[in-house]
Amino acid sequence: MDDSIGYSIKKLHLATRQLLDQTLAPCGLSQAQAEIIYYLLQENGQTQANLGRKLKVAAPTVTKMIDGLIEKGFVERKDDSGDARRKQIVLTQHGSEFRKEITRAQQKTEATLREGFTTEEVMLLQSYIKRMYQNVSSKTIA
Repeated sequence: MDDSIGYSIKKLHLATRQLLDQTLAPCGLSQAQAEIIYYLLQENGQTQANLGRKLKVAAPTVTKMIDGLIEKGFVERKDDSGDARRKQIVLTQHGSEFRKEITRAQQKTEATLREGFTTEEVMLLQSYIKRMYQNVSSKTIA
C-alpha cells in the first residue's frame, strides 16, 4: 500500500492540511474553516448546502464547521430573502478581515509544495494530477 498512488496522495493531502492548520492557528482558524471563508470571500451569502457541496462534506459536518465560525464571530446565518426556509451564510466584518492571512497561508503552503521543483516539473505534475482526477471522477457519482 505504501507505494500506491492513492496512498501517496492521501499522505500529501494530510501533511498539507496539517501545515495549513499550523499556519492558520494564530488566526483561530483551521484549514477547513479558512476554506469556507475563502468561498464566502469569492461569493458572500451562500447556503450551507452549497458550501457543503464545494467542500465535499456531509450536511452535519458543514453545520458543525459553520457553527464554529459563528462562535468565533467570522460568519453569521441570515434569512434568505427569496426562501424563508433557507439561510444564507455571510461573512461578518471580522471574517472579511482575514483575506490576507488566508492568502498568505495558501501561498506559503504552495511555496513549500513547490520546493525543489522546476516550473516545468510543477506544470507536468499538475497535468498528471488533473488526469488522475478525471480518471477517478468519471467513475464516481457526482
